[in-house]
Amino acid sequence: PHCRSKMATGIDLPALQKELKGFQGKIDSWTQRTVSTADQTRQEHGHRIKDLQGRSRELEAEHTRLERAARALETRLSEEKAQLLAAQTAAVQAAAEEAALPILLAEQRSMVEEVDRELQAQQSIVASAEAQNLAKLGALERALRLYRDRLGLHFRQDDAHRLLIGLNDIDPRQPEREFTFAVHIQGSDTYSVSNVSQELPELPELQAALQSTGNFCAFVRGMRTAFVAAVSRESPP
Repeated sequence: PHCRSKMATGIDLPALQKELKGFQGKIDSWTQRTVSTADQTRQEHGHRIKDLQGRSRELEAEHTRLERAARALETRLSEEKAQLLAAQTAAVQAAAEEAALPILLAEQRSMVEEVDRELQAQQSIVASAEAQNLAKLGALERALRLYRDRLGLHFRQDDAHRLLIGLNDIDPRQPEREFTFAVHIQGSDTYSVSNVSQELPELPELQAALQSTGNFCAFVRGMRTAFVAAVSRESPP
C-alpha cells in the first residue's frame, strides 16, 4: 500500500493534461496551415488550368485559320499553274506558226509562179486560160486552208482546271484526224495526264520528264512524236 500511494502521488496529472493540450494546439495549428496551403495550391492550380485551356483554344483557332489559308493558297497556285500551262501552249502554237511561215510563203510563191506560167502559156485560149486560172486560185485557197489546219494544235481549259489539247496532221491518211489528251495540275508542280486518245508506251517517260523539268513545250512536242509513232504502228506491214 505504501508503494501504490507513492506512485500515485508521483504523476502530475494537471501538468500532463496541460502538456497534452499544448501538443494538441501545435497539431491543430499545423493542420490549419497545411489545409490553408493545400487550398491555396489548389486555387493556383485551377487558375493555371484555366489559363492553359484558354491558350489551347487560341492555338486551335490559329491552327484552323492556318489550314484554311493553306487550302486557299493551294487552290490559287493550281489556278495560276493552269493559266501558265495555257500560256505555254499558246507559245508553242505561236512558235509553230512562226516556223511554218517561211514554208507557207514559199508554197504560195511557187503556186503563184505556176499560175503565172500557165496563164502566159495559154494566153491564146481565153476560156481555157480563165478556167485554169480559176482552178489554180481554188487550189491556192485550199492549200492555204489546209496548211492553216495542219499547224495541228488547239487547246482549251475546262472547269476542272484541266488543259484539253488536240493535235492533228499526224495521220497522213487522215490529216484531219484529231489526237487528244488532257493535263491536270494537282497541288504544287504536280502534273497528271489523262484522256489520252491513243495508247502510248512513251507516256510514262514523257510524264516523268514533265514532272522533273516542267518544260511543257517539250512535253507537247514529245506527245506529237508519240502519236506519230502510234499511227505508224497502226499501218499494215
